[in-house]
Amino acid sequence: MKLWWIFFLLFQAISTYGQKPVKKNVLFVGNSLTYYAGMPEYLRAMLLATNQPINIEVSAYPGMSLASHLRDMIVSRTQDGINTRPKQSGEQTLTETMLLSRQWDIIILQEAPVRILIPEVRKYSTQQSIQQIKQRIANPHCHFVLFQTWAPNGTFPAQFCYPAFLLNRATDKESYCSDQMKNLDEEYKLLKMGYDSVCISTQVDMVDINRIYYKALKEQPSIKLFDQDSHPTKLGAYLNAYLFYKFLVDRHLSSLAYYGDLAKEDALLLQKLSD
Repeated sequence: MKLWWIFFLLFQAISTYGQKPVKKNVLFVGNSLTYYAGMPEYLRAMLLATNQPINIEVSAYPGMSLASHLRDMIVSRTQDGINTRPKQSGEQTLTETMLLSRQWDIIILQEAPVRILIPEVRKYSTQQSIQQIKQRIANPHCHFVLFQTWAPNGTFPAQFCYPAFLLNRATDKESYCSDQMKNLDEEYKLLKMGYDSVCISTQVDMVDINRIYYKALKEQPSIKLFDQDSHPTKLGAYLNAYLFYKFLVDRHLSSLAYYGDLAKEDALLLQKLSD
């Protein structure tokens, strides 16, 4: 019996020797909060530096909601914006084409935080769009993940509103609005509740970036993770990439010897923040 077991183990070792690990395909779908300051490039470099067989692709355009990714054709694009028109019958948007281009293992979806803060927009636009994206994916084992973005940069008290007619729902209201938020703590809690609601209703996973940004604002306020328009700085982009690296490779990772174009001490401080 023992001899049979030894032969079995030897056969397994020989049959798997030299085989390359299967590459995973990961797609990010979002807007400028996804790609600003080079987050995808940082993530690709981290994966390359550690020989991880993970391919990163991105379908992200300025100001695009998840609904727009399925509804609007891009006519032209500049560095800071896009011009679109409604999709006609028989057409596919750029993101729809990307979704159908291969067998995706993981799809990471990013929505503007303001849309998460407004209950009606969250329910009738974001959540419905996520379900529609899931229906377009052929791989039944595809893992869907929500990119939990940070609280918008602004002054308090704050409240965000959205024109009601843009949701194409019968209503007497002129607009839908978020709750009024008196301070950062209230904004963080409300945004967290919104993201949790989306995850539960659509049955997707989430990378909790909002919590890390909130922690940084409280503990390391001198670190500028985003600019006045709420776009990530290089520090923010590196931190986002590191959080996604941990999600994709090793959630218990304590440090990574890749610092990109950041000073080593800055990169290590950001890595420490992610714990």
